[in-house]
Amino acid sequence: MKLISIKIIMILILISLSPILIASANEDIDNIQTQTTSFGEIDYFVYGGKATVISVHSGNYSITLPSSLNRIPVHTIEEGAFEQSFNLETLTIPNSVEIISGKAFSRCPRLGTINISSSVKNIGFDAFIDCSSLENIKVNSNNKDFSDVGGVLFNKNKTVLIAYPKGRTQRTYNVPKSVVTIRNSAFFETHWLETVKFENNLKVIDSHAFSKSENLQEITLPQNVNELSIGAFSYCENLEKITILNEKIKLANDVFYRHGRELTIYGMANSTAQKYADKNNIPFIAINNPNNQTRTSKKTASSSQRGYVIDPNATPGQGEGITIQVPNNQNNGSRPNNGGQTKPPSINNNESQTSSENDTSEEDVSLDDTSSENDDTERNRNVMMMIILGTTFLVFFTGAFIYYIIINLKKKKG
Repeated sequence: MKLISIKIIMILILISLSPILIASANEDIDNIQTQTTSFGEIDYFVYGGKATVISVHSGNYSITLPSSLNRIPVHTIEEGAFEQSFNLETLTIPNSVEIISGKAFSRCPRLGTINISSSVKNIGFDAFIDCSSLENIKVNSNNKDFSDVGGVLFNKNKTVLIAYPKGRTQRTYNVPKSVVTIRNSAFFETHWLETVKFENNLKVIDSHAFSKSENLQEITLPQNVNELSIGAFSYCENLEKITILNEKIKLANDVFYRHGRELTIYGMANSTAQKYADKNNIPFIAINNPNNQTRTSKKTASSSQRGYVIDPNATPGQGEGITIQVPNNQNNGSRPNNGGQTKPPSINNNESQTSSENDTSEEDVSLDDTSSENDDTERNRNVMMMIILGTTFLVFFTGAFIYYIIINLKKKKG
């Protein structure tokens, strides 16, 4: 009788401890999955059987990232993985990679060419920011999500222009007719660019799209452009004239943040462009007014309000192709100086935004997001631990109660 009682007690103890043992084992597995490992010059971690590259320590001029690390397929290139790879000139991404995170290749001053494989499905905002020599972003023709035209990055059907390489020295560029949206920071700090031709399907110029394109001086937007998002032409300090043909265009309050002193908006009388100019104290001239009356202001434009929501899937309208023309200035072919300008106002990124000159604020945002995620994870763990402890005590006391009943029944029979 005593032997049977001891066996029952041991079984109940094992049952009560099993949830804790299982939870501990799972936590150990998670720790193993996310532990940083090195493979030669590459640091990575493994999760879900796939490797994420977090840093590459190489002084080579040309790098072909391997498709697997210790037989584990490379799936993701993490933010900052190739940051400050000062010698890197050419990079080839293997067919196993599906995700390139934002700023993955930031501050690679000699990087001239990136070859994107057919497997890549997601490219984060500002993935190539501060790559001052980047001239070509080449995409495998079998890629189902991205494409390139002459080294300029687009989505697959070429309705979204994603990134114009910053290191190109061409003075002119013709946006393909298929483009509906110019994405965030697509032409950020394109110092050399003087002339851009927009075709008639363009509808949206997204956040900071031409920010710090300091050679732009005179701009005409086609009739079909119905959205200028926050900072689209911020820090274009030589911008003197912008003609807006759409009477109902939506303009974010910081479209021309830190614009040149001589900026004048030309548009239709009583249009949203005129209202924007009046609100932000920017001179306005009505192009459909035979008297060409000019509204002027002595104040500086406001720069602290939010922009509008953008719909990149809007149906293209009809209109004529328009050219952005900037007269040759006095740099005589030499590269213009950035002049130590500061970064435009920060914007919401899934994004990403803009220059490294104010990375502190962006890092603060990232840290806050990480802190929030860590807090959520900690709360989830605490809740799970409470559930495990509660289940353990419930099983133990239930077993003890059953054991007590069995003993009493045996006593009554005896």
